[in-house]
Amino acid sequence: MDSITRLVARSWMTIEFWADEFENATKESKKAQTKCSKVEQALVEATKANETLLQSVEDS
Repeated sequence: MDSITRLVARSWMTIEFWADEFENATKESKKAQTKCSKVEQALVEATKANETLLQSVEDS
């Protein structure tokens, strides 16, 4: 009976470990998505600024 209890405890610890790892990976993924969105927005703004600058050079 004792070996079964240890097996169950080890199995539960493994499940908890992977649940924690999944939760951490999900958090990191959300952080990365937020950073990616910010970079995309900066790229859009830089592209608009470049287009405006190019247009003003062409108009000169």
